[in-house]
Amino acid sequence: MQMLTKDNIKDLCECSPLQKGILFHALDQPKNPAYFQQISFSIRGSLSLPSVKTALKKLIQKYESLRTVFSYQDFKEPIQIILKETELSFRSIDCSHLTESESSQQLQTVLKDDREQGFDLTRGPLIRFFLFRLKAEHYVMVWSFHHILMDGWCLGILLNDWLDFYQQSLDQQLEPVRPAPSYRRYIEWMKKQDQKKALNYWRQYLDGLEDHASLGRTSWKESNEEHHTLSFSFSSMETEQIVKWTHHHQITLSNFVQTVW
Repeated sequence: MQMLTKDNIKDLCECSPLQKGILFHALDQPKNPAYFQQISFSIRGSLSLPSVKTALKKLIQKYESLRTVFSYQDFKEPIQIILKETELSFRSIDCSHLTESESSQQLQTVLKDDREQGFDLTRGPLIRFFLFRLKAEHYVMVWSFHHILMDGWCLGILLNDWLDFYQQSLDQQLEPVRPAPSYRRYIEWMKKQDQKKALNYWRQYLDGLEDHASLGRTSWKESNEEHHTLSFSFSSMETEQIVKWTHHHQITLSNFVQTVW
């Protein structure tokens, strides 16, 4: 099915200021992986592949953002196009017949290829799912998505809904999917805000601040740089303390890790 057709368009709405900024940088530096998000989590126990796919389809059905693409050429301002339906980009890979080293290498190769593929913001889908079976009852689920769709605050909500849909599928409960509030409502609310008042607030808040934060690099350029992975772990107690601290200060774990880095 061709995704972006007139009959498959549910709605058009403006982008938020943050989305416009992300879109600008994504178009200016298409090879920059800064807005490519890839999360993975381990699943222990038996898993029903049909129920996994059913739950993911229901997740996409519920949230408009997961059915969104962007257009910037035919309009004065970039817009987001919400589709009625979109294909589920899902791939299941069974590595249980491989050695632990081989399955780990296979996982890293697929994830690297996925990152290099990136996303076409004008076509979509802008979220992809991978399920790796490492052993008989050990799986790794990977979600890859563009940051223009959502941020870290959304992941907990989506994961909880996906698990609920998965359980419903296992129990053969054919409950209708209730659509989440439309993103258009947020855009309309934002347009009603006093932008001048907000600008004055930040001018006063930052008044007197002279220094500029810098990582010693003025621009991102294509190069032959290699990316490496540094792995480490926290104890259960340390993890609990970190989560409590981030909740108290109302920041995401991603923000915390990036700040520490």
